[in-house]
Amino acid sequence: MFISGMIVLIVIWLGFNGANFLLYRKFYDFAQRDIGKNLVLLAQALAGNIPSDWVEAVSMGMPELAERDPSSYLKSLVDGDKIHTVAILDTSGTILFSTDEELPTGEPNPYWASEIGGIKAAALGIATYGGLRRVGNQYLRVAFAPIFDPVGDVSAIVAVDAGAKYFGLLANIRRGVWIAGIVSAMAIFFIVLVMYLGRRELERLQYHLERAATLSGIGMMAATLAHEIRNPLAIIRGSAEAIPQIEDREELEEMVQFINEEVDRLSGIVESHLAVARGREFPKVNQKLSAVVEKVVPRYRAQLKERGIGVIVDVGDDPILPYSFSAIRQVLYNLMENAASAVSSGGVIKVILDTKRIDGTEYGVIKISDTGKGIPEEHLAHIFEPFHTTKQKGTGLGLFITKQIVEGHGGKIYVESEVGAGTTFSIALPIH
Repeated sequence: MFISGMIVLIVIWLGFNGANFLLYRKFYDFAQRDIGKNLVLLAQALAGNIPSDWVEAVSMGMPELAERDPSSYLKSLVDGDKIHTVAILDTSGTILFSTDEELPTGEPNPYWASEIGGIKAAALGIATYGGLRRVGNQYLRVAFAPIFDPVGDVSAIVAVDAGAKYFGLLANIRRGVWIAGIVSAMAIFFIVLVMYLGRRELERLQYHLERAATLSGIGMMAATLAHEIRNPLAIIRGSAEAIPQIEDREELEEMVQFINEEVDRLSGIVESHLAVARGREFPKVNQKLSAVVEKVVPRYRAQLKERGIGVIVDVGDDPILPYSFSAIRQVLYNLMENAASAVSSGGVIKVILDTKRIDGTEYGVIKISDTGKGIPEEHLAHIFEPFHTTKQKGTGLGLFITKQIVEGHGGKIYVESEVGAGTTFSIALPIH
């Protein structure tokens, strides 16, 4: 992205300055042609009004012999600004007459030394204009037109030297274009430098953010593991403390088996959390959906019965589908814990198994409904967020973990709740 940004800036710079230089060049060429053509027309008009006998008399050094002397008229045209000099040259370029008294007659004009080609063209009868030249702070351009004698031969040449203020303005514009190009190049360099330094700063901040996210993830993992492991450890401890008082061997074996199952449950919790943390798939086995329900519900039925809470299991359909037994068992434990804490004496928790087609895919569904106090609407949108809880001693991680496990199976989890009527959680796991 940084390199792309640099390329875009360079392209913009080239386009902007290239357009300015092209526009300047176009205007410069237009001004050159326009001034040259107008100057040629003026030279031709003057050549048509200069008597050939006066030219001949001037060349002999006796202008008084001519019937009409246009020298005063020619001098009146010179204003030192638009018309700088008007001169009459012979066909070789030697000055016969000039409005500039500093230019000696009988010699070529030294300022027109580079205009030999234009003088020769005029001597052949072709009017033309010369190049642009600079004298001090003034830009000048000359045009040549032939003067024809009565028989149609070229007897002399009119040279008109005119000022070209346009080119002084163009020179300033050209300097402005160069300055704009340099300034814009410096601006782009500064922008690129800022982008580079900003990129380095962003990389540094990203590194610290990733590190903070890693530490946060470690902290969350530790908190979730502490939350999930607490109940099985309490059960194992209570069972282990009860073993010395058990005399019946069959009851003792049952208690040991119970402890082994809780140990397996702990192992499954750790595996589930590692799978969520590493973003890998859960190890799935094709089995009936009721298998995990039959393992979890009996654990709660007895203790809930003592509190006057009934547990009902309704199997509408019992599909076989791939899932991690230990992970989904943990999901059911979390949901049963929430339902048990929400229902008071005389309430009912209902577990329903069924199948449902969602967006063209067949899912196995476990619904856990309770007749508890329900979840207020302002909390319903946040119940799956980590550390969000309304319980005094809750960690706010149970439903967060539940959602992570279900989505890790490619499944979906839904919640419906009405204050004072109860809550229903639906877990949908894909059959295929």
